[in-house]
Amino acid sequence: MAKGGLIKNTRKVLRERRSTRNLDIVDKADHNLIKVFKDVEARRDVDLVLEVFGTILKDTERHHLHPDNPEITHSIANALRELRGAEETLPTVFSPSTYDCVARSHMTPKKTVKDRPKDQVRDFLTSQIARIRNECKVVSSDARVGLLNAQLACLRTAEKEYIKLQDKAMGREPGGMER
Repeated sequence: MAKGGLIKNTRKVLRERRSTRNLDIVDKADHNLIKVFKDVEARRDVDLVLEVFGTILKDTERHHLHPDNPEITHSIANALRELRGAEETLPTVFSPSTYDCVARSHMTPKKTVKDRPKDQVRDFLTSQIARIRNECKVVSSDARVGLLNAQLACLRTAEKEYIKLQDKAMGREPGGMER
């Protein structure tokens, strides 16, 4: 499926999921979202991962899916702010000279992981992984757990791919050795 098709499919499944309280339909929608995440993960495209997670976060915010829970509302707002930073930072990793400036600004001990900058893209991915892990602790539906596991796998793959992009932009061999 083309990139645009994956985004449209994500929006369609989110609409289906939102439109009913019928658990069978919600479970089917969750299974369809699992397929989307597996497709996205297989592409190893960090930009696509940001776009799909952005679609989900914006949908959650737009439709006030957690109006009675201010912590979740605040978490979604923070995630959207982090997403905007990640979307602005991602293109810089494709230009070594531009990314050098980003890398230097993040090369403090608190913003470095394994000698790589923990920039806005890595911040977003790490935050989403933590948010989904926390959600895993409170869900009981097998379909929902499967969906969360698919999201985690997708984010972890994106994180690995982004680290490869960082290494390339910083003139390193994959795995961190300088050329």
